[in-house]
Amino acid sequence: MKGRIVLVPGILLVALLALSAYLALPGLSSSQPKSLPIPQGGDRNWGLTSAQIERARQLAMADRQVLTLLKGKRYQFIDALPTGQKFDGEMAVCAQHTCGQVEIYNFTDNATVSAIADLDVGRVFLVQEIPNSYPNVNAELAEQAIRIARNDPQVLAQTKGRRFETSMAPANAWLADSPCMVHWCVGPTFEVEGTDDHLLVFVDLTDMRVVDTRWLSYPDRGDPMPMHIPGGCPAPGTVNQNGWSLAYETTGNDGFRVYNVTYRGRPVFRDAKMVQVDVGYAGGTWGYHDSVGCSAIQPYGETQILPIEGGFRVTQDFRMGGWGGNCAYRYQQYFDFYNDGRFRIRVDSFGRGCSTDGVYRPGIRVDIGPGGEAGNVFKYYGNSFAHTGWFAPALEGGFHQGNGPYDLGNRKWQQLGADGQGYWLEPRNGTNLEVGPPDNARYYVLQFHAGAEGDQPNLPTQTYGGYGCNPDCFPGQPSWMNGEPIQNQNLVLWYIAQSQTNPNPPNYWCWTVSQTQTYPCPSGPMYHTGEGGLPFPFPSPTPNP
Repeated sequence: MKGRIVLVPGILLVALLALSAYLALPGLSSSQPKSLPIPQGGDRNWGLTSAQIERARQLAMADRQVLTLLKGKRYQFIDALPTGQKFDGEMAVCAQHTCGQVEIYNFTDNATVSAIADLDVGRVFLVQEIPNSYPNVNAELAEQAIRIARNDPQVLAQTKGRRFETSMAPANAWLADSPCMVHWCVGPTFEVEGTDDHLLVFVDLTDMRVVDTRWLSYPDRGDPMPMHIPGGCPAPGTVNQNGWSLAYETTGNDGFRVYNVTYRGRPVFRDAKMVQVDVGYAGGTWGYHDSVGCSAIQPYGETQILPIEGGFRVTQDFRMGGWGGNCAYRYQQYFDFYNDGRFRIRVDSFGRGCSTDGVYRPGIRVDIGPGGEAGNVFKYYGNSFAHTGWFAPALEGGFHQGNGPYDLGNRKWQQLGADGQGYWLEPRNGTNLEVGPPDNARYYVLQFHAGAEGDQPNLPTQTYGGYGCNPDCFPGQPSWMNGEPIQNQNLVLWYIAQSQTNPNPPNYWCWTVSQTQTYPCPSGPMYHTGEGGLPFPFPSPTPNP
């Protein structure tokens, strides 16, 4: 049976007021509802208005290609997000027109139908179905999930008649060896009277039932920050400094995006963003898929452009309200650009998360293009029976950090342009960049496809073909890695660090003791110019007349 539910501001407001009522009861700590847009004055304080969302829904539900994908399926309209500053390819029209990215969830096939609606001319384009994915939870489904959890016999048996109230609103979750491997599941948590522990409830939105529960224990209650209403999505902008030229924006759910980057007029990368953060617990048997952005874990403050030694930094902070307390998350993205042509893309994961054993895997996607998009070359430093050195694989795949080996400059990968110039990547190995456990990064190289395979705005949550780090930690579709050639091609790289929480002094890692005592786990490689660390002969700056 088909189901259509229109997301309107009244429903959003009612749902969030209901959540607020749960969270405001005395004697119970709370955290900001996770992955929920916050309405302001009847509409969200960023992006499309309720009228525009409804028009986008109507256009999509009248589109022949969308209806063909949904024929005979059980589905639900979830949301329509702004498309941001992505104006390349077919999206170029959105530079002049108002566009919305429609998200429809196909419960039958565990897939998200995504489509771009041009609201000015009434056209729908870039329609695609993304398997093994789901959108962020909207307020209506969040309210349903909480109601299901609060009335479930298993939950009532666990709470034994004690009062229990929501401590974290439903967020996209996985649970191994359960229906959540192939269904859309969320994981609200509840604070139970008379205990410092929280009860995690896995709610299956496909079957609308509770799948399982987990008790979560913490060393203390933490130091939650006051609840806050974010001031909206930070303004996009541009930077022209020290030979660098770039643009930036905070996306709906792909984190902070930096794009159209050049150094002394030479292209460096076209697009870089954080698609999602996978946080696994108990050996990867359960966890959350965290989306970061204006419709997810929301930006905290405006984008900052700061001086650093030898260059400058562009950075954006993201926090849940209640961060510093238990089951709350914070991430910060940094893009560091140096006067000699080097750059670094870094993510700090602060915790403290929903347990003391979390593993954080931020998924960074970079559409690299030194000297231009065409004719790029990839190499990695590794071992063979014959020698240790640089290898140029023919086909797409994973070429991971492991325990090395590295070249003499601690570099592991090369991303080169058609002219042989480009970047040598130095990952964190435990002794360089920042001292601490190494990134243990998964590194994937794929051929680029415009408007697809992560190139679209606001990529829905990817379930990695099931859950956690299975089969290979790649935060995309297995079908994207289909053996295409990667030499002399337009390439995309994915860098996924794997950072293990340590909640114990003095070796805190990915942990927050209080709002002023934090021990984030940084991750991300340095991009060096030139072999042996020597800069390539970039064009000299043109002298001012």
